[in-house]
Amino acid sequence: MGKYSIHFQLKSQNDADTKSEIRLRMGFDNKDFTWHLKDSLERVLKIYPKFWDYGTQYPIEKSKLKEFLKEYLKGFDKELHKEIERGFKKDFERETANHQLIKERIDKVKAIVNEILNDAASINETITTDYLKKELLIRLELYKAPKQQTVYEFTLNVINRMEQGELLIKKTKNKYDKATIIQYKVLTTVLNVFKPKTVFGDIDRLWYDNFIKFLTYKQKFNYITKDGKEAVYKKDSLTPATIGKYIKNIKFIMNIACEEKLSTNRNFEADWFARPQIEYVKGKTDVYLTETEIRKIFEIKFDNKKHECARDLFLIGCYTALRASDYNSGLGLKRENFQITENGRKILVKSTKKTGETVNIPIVWNELIEIAEKYNYNFPKMTTQKINYYVRLTCKIVGFNEKITYYKTKGGKSILIEKEKWEIVGTHTGRRSAVSNLIKKGLTYEDICKFTGQKSCLIAARYNKISSADTADLIMNKLLIMNKLKKNE
Repeated sequence: MGKYSIHFQLKSQNDADTKSEIRLRMGFDNKDFTWHLKDSLERVLKIYPKFWDYGTQYPIEKSKLKEFLKEYLKGFDKELHKEIERGFKKDFERETANHQLIKERIDKVKAIVNEILNDAASINETITTDYLKKELLIRLELYKAPKQQTVYEFTLNVINRMEQGELLIKKTKNKYDKATIIQYKVLTTVLNVFKPKTVFGDIDRLWYDNFIKFLTYKQKFNYITKDGKEAVYKKDSLTPATIGKYIKNIKFIMNIACEEKLSTNRNFEADWFARPQIEYVKGKTDVYLTETEIRKIFEIKFDNKKHECARDLFLIGCYTALRASDYNSGLGLKRENFQITENGRKILVKSTKKTGETVNIPIVWNELIEIAEKYNYNFPKMTTQKINYYVRLTCKIVGFNEKITYYKTKGGKSILIEKEKWEIVGTHTGRRSAVSNLIKKGLTYEDICKFTGQKSCLIAARYNKISSADTADLIMNKLLIMNKLKKNE
């Protein structure tokens, strides 16, 4: 073990009657380490310089009081000595308990420093000022664990990294789009209103149940924004589908925290930590458009350019089964996506944004080529909200007035909803329409998976929205074909 000089000194010695901090000072390897002497409650210990023994580096002993008093009186006129002596002794008596505490603390710090040095030598640990500070904090039981980051704070950090492109989608290595980032910003508002001080270790079954209740019912809260401003949060009753999105996003945040070693809480993997079940008593909202209905939309003429662009973007989904994010984004369709196979068949080749899968889509409907050529393969871009607005208006003009009746769970209750078909058409209707119409043409779910990039036939089946009557016709047609083949054998 190298040479270490250990001293206890006063921070200030200028005024004998003004208390000064006591500091441990260590010199080693041309380094200087300073440590302020504190009690177990982290209060800095101080002493009057007139009661400090610079020789022993301790408060003076009572046996040396006369000696120190004599030295102290040298700075005063003789006629004041008796009065000053009384004050000196009175101060000393009053400081007795403090002096005892300082002595005990110095002894403890000395012992711990020697213990640290011996332990370090036994394991060949290099002594540094940071190492000494850390070990003293721990062994004197002054160490405080770093403040735990709240789920709210961590989510803000994740959002920032998404926006900066530092956190990418795992499968595709693409940046998160604005719509996804907005979802997490909404989540931070909800977390800030629900329980802003939640840390990852707090998220258990009870927390989950309370969060579900909070999301389910209509509520109004006053809360403080991240900028320190007062705000009012009004929340309507939410549907299971919307609640499910919040749960999905919380699970994502918890998983990121575990991956980055900021949390060990894996409750998000438990069976009970699930999205609420979505059940419709009857009816349906996820409608599809038949080929005839799609043709009507294609043929309508518009004076409004935005209206026409929205209609054309929507039809791309109807003809390709692509998600809106794959044809209506910066990485949307381009001329090079339109290709011809060795057999002269026209196909669309596209890497999907959500899964990273590359799909080869046969161009079944020539209207897709007409739309592409109209824009010279430089397709317009528009927000999903705008597309939905104009497409619903188009469907209303065309006359899609069929009554759609269904039950919707909201605020924990089943509510009967009645709407006309045009009111519930949106960008995702295009994907459902393409799948349903291809099923009617005789494609299997396995074929559909290759068409859409989905990995499971069960997922593809969810997009099939043809009626039971249409399904019966489809089966009957297949049986008739099979019978004809048997007769020809």
